[in-house]
Amino acid sequence: MKAIGAALLIAGLLLFASPISASPHEGSSTPSGRLDARALEPHPPIVVVGDTGPTGLVLATHPLTGEPIYRPGSGVVGGRGTAEDPYLIEGWEVPAIRIQGTTAHVEIRGNSIGVAAAPGGVASLHVEDAGDVRVADNEVLSTTSGILVTGSDDITVEDNVVQGGQAGIDGDATEGLLVRGNTVTDANYAVRMNNVGDLLVEGNELIDTAATMGTGVLLQACREVVVEANRIVRHHTGVYAVDTDGARVRDNDISSFSRGINFWFSDDEVIERNTIAGHATGAIILIESNDGVVRDNDLTGGLTGVDLRGPGSGILVEANEARGVGIGILLAQLTGPHEIRGNLLIGNETAITLSQTSGSTFLGNLILENETGVSAISGVDAITLGGNQIVGNDEGVANDTEASIDARENWWGCAEGPGAAGCDTTRGSVQWDPWLIEEPEA
Repeated sequence: MKAIGAALLIAGLLLFASPISASPHEGSSTPSGRLDARALEPHPPIVVVGDTGPTGLVLATHPLTGEPIYRPGSGVVGGRGTAEDPYLIEGWEVPAIRIQGTTAHVEIRGNSIGVAAAPGGVASLHVEDAGDVRVADNEVLSTTSGILVTGSDDITVEDNVVQGGQAGIDGDATEGLLVRGNTVTDANYAVRMNNVGDLLVEGNELIDTAATMGTGVLLQACREVVVEANRIVRHHTGVYAVDTDGARVRDNDISSFSRGINFWFSDDEVIERNTIAGHATGAIILIESNDGVVRDNDLTGGLTGVDLRGPGSGILVEANEARGVGIGILLAQLTGPHEIRGNLLIGNETAITLSQTSGSTFLGNLILENETGVSAISGVDAITLGGNQIVGNDEGVANDTEASIDARENWWGCAEGPGAAGCDTTRGSVQWDPWLIEEPEA
């Protein structure tokens, strides 16, 4: 009985020292990404290992009430660790936070987190081997990784402001990661993901004010990825993916320093409804990719609009618009079949360039007012153009290879066919008879 009484006394003292619900932080104002420093309290680095115990989120559960007893130093100011009432780490001005090996639901919100890494950690805010953690409405300043998630499940990172560092938001070996509504500035990699599955990167502002060699979103060996509705500004590359199959990249606004979207060694990607401008080299580049879709993107400026390089096959390029580009669509070192259909290619130096490629078809494209409509420069075979409008170009189809191009059943701008007044011209071995005598319906 004496031992039980002593245990109850100790528990009561701990409970008195760490209130369950009453918190000095209650009522503090923490709007998304705009913290009031006057409402924050200084705190040394927060390190949590495990749910319960001398290094955990809580010390124990009160033997009488069943309520959690918060551990001093854990930063926890409220909650019970459930989905409905997560443990809350809030309202601190802290050099770093590290959460490791927890299974309880945790929310880290409304903190100002400095440039240091917590003991044992490698980031300003590090979630490691944890599940069901939400990181929201924090301001993070970093020289390494701002927010790092490793070996974890079901993590949410949203509405944070992250500045500087090698990576703004960093993920590795994690399943179920939501990155939404964050603002990341001047990180070498605004969002960097390696071996992450079930990943959604949505509605973020990723800005490099210095226009360095950084990347907006880097994906390496990731699975079930959606990159959607982000604004990516002044990075060297907007979205860069390697060995990432089945990704969906859509509805992003990308103004990059060099490349817009670049996939390497990845299959079954869908890249659609993106607006890409201001790049120096390529808007959309797929290298050694198979069975992907590039659809309904708006591409302006730069060296190439859609750039497919092999080996690779089965790519559909459909309903894109390329204006003011060096080459609207480039196919190089490819073995088909690829299908290029329904694109608007207008006011470019060359609408379509073919080099060392075979077995592709070009159907129903609008190839208008370019210096050259279609240019075959080397090593082409089994190229078919059909149902296209090739009109108003300085030169319609220019074939500088020994192989013949099948360009029958196209509209050349007049009823009399290529070379007649008002029609585009051809050069080299081009089969164009029969031709369309009326402009096809759009």
